[in-house]
Amino acid sequence: MTSSVATKVGRKLFAKHIQQYEPADPLYEDYTDERGRRRKRKREVPPGLTPRDTKILRSVNRRAHYLDKGFSICGMRFGWTFIVGIIPGAGDIANATMNYVLVVRKARKADIPGWLLRQMLLNNAIAASVGLVPISFCG
Repeated sequence: MTSSVATKVGRKLFAKHIQQYEPADPLYEDYTDERGRRRKRKREVPPGLTPRDTKILRSVNRRAHYLDKGFSICGMRFGWTFIVGIIPGAGDIANATMNYVLVVRKARKADIPGWLLRQMLLNNAIAASVGLVPISFCG
């Protein structure tokens, strides 16, 4: 009895706060219009970027959006990374390759600092290696 009450409370708490843990959409932002309704609009480009960097940033944001949150079914948002990641092993390699080709290579053209590029490559390598480790659930 106590565990079912704790489970219900935990689920309510989780559902209430899940939005704050969800990663932000790189392409769209939420805002409230003058009538108080929540709407979406494309994110503004930060001021001070050159036209070349603006073009690269928009391209990377668009690609990241479709990799992470490009689709919505029944209120669940997912992207190509999830779809390809369903395939064990090969999906992880394909995701790492897509991330590198579509995002990291494009970001290199923007002359980003070396430390940031290394961080991007490290994140990609960690994601790929963790995905390759098989996890079995025994019950």
